[in-house]
Amino acid sequence: MRRHVLVNWLQWVLGLLVVGYSSPEHFFAEREEWSMSKTFKWKVSTELVWSSSVMQEVRQLPAEVQTQLSQQGRLSSSIRKTGAYMIIHRSDSVDLFEYQIINSTYQKAQNFYFLCGKNFVVLIQNFEIRYSEGEPTIQKQAIILPTIDKAIYSGFPTYFSGIGSEINSYHPAFHALANPLKVQAPIGWMGYDQIRWKIENNKLLLYLEKDKVGTMQLSAKHDYAPLELVIHLAKHMYTWKTKRWRQIDGHWVPSLVEYQYFGSNFIQKTNFELVSVEPSAPVDVAQFLPHGVPISDFRLKATVTDSPPRSAEDIVNYRYTGRFLTVEELKRLAYQQGNLVPPETPRRRYSLWLFAPAILFFLAAAYLYFKNRRQ
Repeated sequence: MRRHVLVNWLQWVLGLLVVGYSSPEHFFAEREEWSMSKTFKWKVSTELVWSSSVMQEVRQLPAEVQTQLSQQGRLSSSIRKTGAYMIIHRSDSVDLFEYQIINSTYQKAQNFYFLCGKNFVVLIQNFEIRYSEGEPTIQKQAIILPTIDKAIYSGFPTYFSGIGSEINSYHPAFHALANPLKVQAPIGWMGYDQIRWKIENNKLLLYLEKDKVGTMQLSAKHDYAPLELVIHLAKHMYTWKTKRWRQIDGHWVPSLVEYQYFGSNFIQKTNFELVSVEPSAPVDVAQFLPHGVPISDFRLKATVTDSPPRSAEDIVNYRYTGRFLTVEELKRLAYQQGNLVPPETPRRRYSLWLFAPAILFFLAAAYLYFKNRRQ
């Protein structure tokens, strides 16, 4: 009898251990720990088709506007095609996201670099300065935006990135093996402080505020790796689907991911084909961000939306000196520049002479008051 009870107890304990070590959360954490030291390279093919209503509106624009749009490569054709490489260098300290446009029907070949820190993302931009004679000069600038957690989970803003809607097709849970429960912005810069995931059977339910907006299917035979994600937001639908897998170092890795977007203005389809997975080399920030580059830092702003800033309030401008300023250093610099209230450490930024008229008024009033009392 005792032996039978002991066997049942051991089976019960073993069952708990098996369930614990085969749960989706266990595989999420295990895959991410492995991916933290890896570099993923993807070949990206994108096709965007504008709706007939948009093209009809373009044809109704003045001729000079249509010519300008054509010269800029914007809306000159109903179809846009882009070939690119997406490279994600993961590490414990900083992740580097590269987007290399190789060929495109609407923009020139160029590279975009994003440094993903613990609570911020640095967007490094190149722009041309043309003089009357000679070749254009390439200048760099950088924008720093705040994120809640590591930037790899927060996605990248469409406007600030300069890439456009193509950046929305990047999803870290598929392309960098990030823990899907930590993903804060599955679509660009969408309400990352209002995202919540809930596990239900072999699915992850995505909630924006209190509304369910998406479902991620997990593949049990691939150690609960993400299989498909569908998100509905108003009249917009976003889908990602793993079409093919590879097993590397005992971990299941998507090798072909298909992304599709359906909206009222355009539809977009992007295929991601895995090229390689290699150990990550240390990220040399100086290679992408040399000393002296002008930086616009948004980390002191209460809210950062993916749109042109209406004012320069709480945006701190400085030049890169080999490291990024801490938030406290930003506050002191903003205080010195005159666009922030005094920091926690008291430091007088006003003169007592500003209060002289009020002080004289109250002294005069007190003099007259006591004089009248004596009379």
